[in-house]
Amino acid sequence: MNQREPPILTRVRRLDSIRLDSTYFTGEGYLVDEPIVTGVGIFEYKNPDGSIRRELRLPDEVFAEKSLASYEGKPVIITHEAGRVDKTNVDREIVGTILSKGYRDGDDVRAKIIIHDFDTVKRSGLRELSLGYDLTLDETPGEWNGQPYDAIQTEIMINHLALVTNQMNMLGDLRIYHLQTVGILRYGHAWARIAPEAEPAYGEPIRLINSGDYAGMFTNDPAEGIAIYGRFIGPAGTGPGGIGDNTTVPINIAPVEIFNQMNAAPTA
Repeated sequence: MNQREPPILTRVRRLDSIRLDSTYFTGEGYLVDEPIVTGVGIFEYKNPDGSIRRELRLPDEVFAEKSLASYEGKPVIITHEAGRVDKTNVDREIVGTILSKGYRDGDDVRAKIIIHDFDTVKRSGLRELSLGYDLTLDETPGEWNGQPYDAIQTEIMINHLALVTNQMNMLGDLRIYHLQTVGILRYGHAWARIAPEAEPAYGEPIRLINSGDYAGMFTNDPAEGIAIYGRFIGPAGTGPGGIGDNTTVPINIAPVEIFNQMNAAPTA
């Protein structure tokens, strides 16, 4: 009889995104909600090279007592830019708190949260919740409910809950909800999606790719796309790597400054 190879286990961190539900306010002006924060199923993540990785979250792992207990007391922050949140940075990042343990609601997990600094949240315009959590990956591919997956998430432990944009999902796809408007930046500072091969530096001119697989992204390559009246104001961003190793991985965004296009001279 063939003996099955032991699974390869890897400790990593994941960021998942769910929309904020209905809310109410306390007499002190704090926002309270019990939103869905995650669920069972196959979640997709973008690898640094742009390929898609599919990871399975089984009910036994998502609803494990230890995992559900790890929600309670964790901070709510603005975006995931802080990386891992602990005692060294929580006072700078926190705008609220997860008040309860996670609890099962069908195939989803809900938790009670409170936002104390609602003014900061309101100014941010962010309306989607995204969990940051530690886990161990069982690198054994398979199939679940007829769908393939690359690995299984186990030992899920929550680190924080972030408010993020509701206009893009975790794959960078635009999401516009019914009756929702989307702001358009005419000029100013912003984070921009860049082509995977782009390596911008401070002060380099911006070019907009207008054809091919990367159409709509920016680059610093003078042979690509069309010139935009603006400049890069920093290199490509980085995101957290594996838990405990203090490493980072590149992500395809970079800070840009867009000038008023009405003042721009015609460019090729």
